[in-house]
Amino acid sequence: MTLLLSAGRLAPAGAAFEALGQSSRANAMGEAFVTQANDASALWYNPAGLANIQGRQALVDYASLFPNLDVGPDINSWAVNYAQGLAGGHLGIGVAGLGAGFYAENGAVLGYGRAAGKRLRFGLGLRLLRWSADGYRDPATGLRDEDHTGTGVGVDAGGQCKLLHWQQGVFTLGFSGQNLNQPEVSAGGGTGIPRRLSLGLGYEDQRYGAEIDLEFAGGVRRVRAGGEYKFGGRHDLRLRGGASGMAGDDAAGALDSGFGLRLGRIVINYAYHYSAEIAAGGQQRLSLGYQF
Repeated sequence: MTLLLSAGRLAPAGAAFEALGQSSRANAMGEAFVTQANDASALWYNPAGLANIQGRQALVDYASLFPNLDVGPDINSWAVNYAQGLAGGHLGIGVAGLGAGFYAENGAVLGYGRAAGKRLRFGLGLRLLRWSADGYRDPATGLRDEDHTGTGVGVDAGGQCKLLHWQQGVFTLGFSGQNLNQPEVSAGGGTGIPRRLSLGLGYEDQRYGAEIDLEFAGGVRRVRAGGEYKFGGRHDLRLRGGASGMAGDDAAGALDSGFGLRLGRIVINYAYHYSAEIAAGGQQRLSLGYQF
């Protein structure tokens, strides 16, 4: 999402839907999640990851974005995702929203992931995206501009391939394409959502999980890296960390950390994100999941 300060208030310059559907687990690992996606939030990252889910799963995420931003209203985001087995694979459905007072983004996504043999996973997804902005009211005259909205449908696809086993773990190659059709969402036309392509290489064993991704979106290249250490034990405690950075003249980056904890069938994930791209302090994200 891109925002501008206009006529003494915050106004939307574009509906990029960048933060929509982000999960605490992925956020804590720098969003390097193309190969490690294996929960209900995979809907938003790589639909092929749905094939890795065991049983049924529900996941709820909430975050307050840019809490120290000193202009405009508070920005909050949320997501609710659910996945269950269907026809040899896993079907997932999710809804998410982002609100900034007069401006809002909302989305719904439907995805399906399935295994093709022991090494391959593939998935497809459709996402319905909508943004809305209240018209500006002139404080002097009381006149108000028209409200604005835009809606589009995006197509997603993804894959994961287990390359080779090493020591006690496995290397996996992953690919994810989001909004492949660059859906048009501008009320006046001419503003399509950028296609987002990611290629990732990950390694995972009983103690460690690590991944590095190369992402292309809207002419911007970004490198993402992250991982987790699994303490295991009764509550399956996991510590996570990650970082990301843009390449080119506008180079900037972000650092992330967090943890995961399992209490019976309940899973708690927490993430802290600090970005050098926006001078608004760190932000926190929390999720609760339930494994049926």
